Amino acid sequence: MIRLTHEESEKIEEYYRRYHVKLFRIAAASFYNNNAIAEDVVAQLFLTVCQKPQKLLSHPNPEAWLVCALHMEISHEKRRRAKYQAVLVGIMPLLREDTAENRMQLDALYPGLRNMPEFQLVKWFVIDGYSIAEIANRLDISISACKKRLERARKTLSEKLREK
Repeated sequence: MIRLTHEESEKIEEYYRRYHVKLFRIAAASFYNNNAIAEDVVAQLFLTVCQKPQKLLSHPNPEAWLVCALHMEISHEKRRRAKYQAVLVGIMPLLREDTAENRMQLDALYPGLRNMPEFQLVKWFVIDGYSIAEIANRLDISISACKKRLERARKTLSEKLREK
């Protein structure tokens, strides 16, 4: 784990305060004003900055560096979400509208699927649009544990849906 010096910490905090609103607005616009996802992406950006502070601190234009790095984080988050959506692509229409008819069809196609904890986890992420932080809060677990659970759930669901 990297330890920041006092000066690095202060400088990063200054950049956070100065550019957070702008970065948040860019991220929110990229995710159709889903503020939770936007906040996650900005937080991930500053986590990355804290892991490799010299990349930002030695750059002649820190604002441009942050915006560019944010766009990379946004792309990464969109790829992650697409990967999860691909698992549910065949049943997505049944999940978008939570009606009795759709639930019955889903239960007929995949018995027991709706009762799987993995299904609920991926549904919260893909269909309901919860951020990883929101899901972690709901489950009272850390963000890294939530990411691991989501990845395991995606694999489990992918295998379950391939069986049919």
